Amino acid sequence: MNGDWVPWNGQPAQFRAAWRRMANIFDLAGASNVRWVFSPNVTDSPRTEENRLEHYFPGDDVVDVLALDGYNWGTTRPWTAWRSFEDVFRTGYDRVVALGEQPVWFAEMASSAEGGDKAAWVSDMLASTAFPRVEALIWFDEHKEADWRMVADRDVALAFRTGTRSAELAAR
Repeated sequence: MNGDWVPWNGQPAQFRAAWRRMANIFDLAGASNVRWVFSPNVTDSPRTEENRLEHYFPGDDVVDVLALDGYNWGTTRPWTAWRSFEDVFRTGYDRVVALGEQPVWFAEMASSAEGGDKAAWVSDMLASTAFPRVEALIWFDEHKEADWRMVADRDVALAFRTGTRSAELAAR
């Protein structure tokens, strides 16, 4: 909602009203098996005071999960550069956790391979302890503007396998 690539960008009051209207419709229907996930982009585009992600937040009473969308675009575009996992999410995380006590997800995320080491990026992501409230990572597994896939190459797939296996063993 805070990205200029969507038509409702720049309309935080209308966004909040629409969110609350939908939440009310679900509530009136007795739909209690719904989780309302507020997931702005990690950066505001355009970067104006009026377009800050905080202005789109519809309220604690209608948000179950705070989330973020963020990508390491690497050098896929002339205006982008390689960024670490923690660099991609640090500022957005600090802002979104200030909105409430809800659990946090990184609800849409990925890294390109252009301009850096995607396998190392994945390993760093899975080993990171920088975001203590994050409960879920949701990978955008598509070959679209870049090859965001988990199996983009053997090293990336191995980084996912090794990192998730290590986390699984640590949880036991």
